[in-house]
Amino acid sequence: MQLTPGATKSQERHLRRKDGSETLVEVRAKRLSGDLSNLSMLVIRDISERVEAERTLRETESRLHQAQKLKAVSELAAGIAHDFNNLLSAVMGNAGILQMTLPEDGPAQEIVGEIELGPSRGAALVRQLLAFSRRQELEPQIIDIEAAVAEFIPMVRAVIGGTIRIRTSATKGVWQVNVDPTQLEQVLMNLVVNARDAMPPGGEVRIDVRNAELDDDEARKLTAERGEYVILRVSDTGTGMQPETIAQVFEPFFTTKPSHEGTGLGLATIHGIIEQSGGHIAVESEVGGGTTFTILFPRTGAGLPA
Repeated sequence: MQLTPGATKSQERHLRRKDGSETLVEVRAKRLSGDLSNLSMLVIRDISERVEAERTLRETESRLHQAQKLKAVSELAAGIAHDFNNLLSAVMGNAGILQMTLPEDGPAQEIVGEIELGPSRGAALVRQLLAFSRRQELEPQIIDIEAAVAEFIPMVRAVIGGTIRIRTSATKGVWQVNVDPTQLEQVLMNLVVNARDAMPPGGEVRIDVRNAELDDDEARKLTAERGEYVILRVSDTGTGMQPETIAQVFEPFFTTKPSHEGTGLGLATIHGIIEQSGGHIAVESEVGGGTTFTILFPRTGAGLPA
């Protein structure tokens, strides 16, 4: 540092400790004045803990802001879903009455069937809204996720086509969890279909299941609490996502797909289901390097293997 007499300057640098590890320090230099102007005073202070604490605070504030935003939108979604459901019920009821008054083989039966098809699709959207807003009633059961994934694979292969390879792995003795198996199936289906869409030429999806006992550091990275979990990880070799996309990926109605191809509720619904089940979800992605969704379900205390 080039300093004039009496001037002070500071900068941050990475230094290596005796044990080989690196630490971040603040180097502050002051050029003395007067008769001592040919001397400088140097103070080196380890600031790695402070910087880490500031980073953790920023992440916490960001998660809090996201949670507040999701809560506000979920309240709105729940209200819309219930009102929308009442309208759909009226349409479905009247269509059913109309259908009973028409000849069974008449051409109008097909028209009424088309009328009923729209509300049926709308009802599916209502279920997504309610799942996102955590107002949908779940029916949790103590299940083995490894077995649930094994049952899911044959069904999903027919959906994603032959250009996508699916590989699964599981550690021995996977713990049991308390989740709604139907909603778990919806979570897996949404994630695998999203992975397929991110790999137009084809690629590979990996579904891994393992036990994990998270310490404080690991739990913080996954926005969870320390403890015992079953981790369900779904990875793909697709196009990946930009950081700004990752930041919004669980927001309702956010989508990178054309408007006619998606509602933007898929991942928001997944987030709602997992949170309502007492779990956590995190995403990692790199442009050109694929995407990984990591889901944590708390280990259940019932029915555990000896």
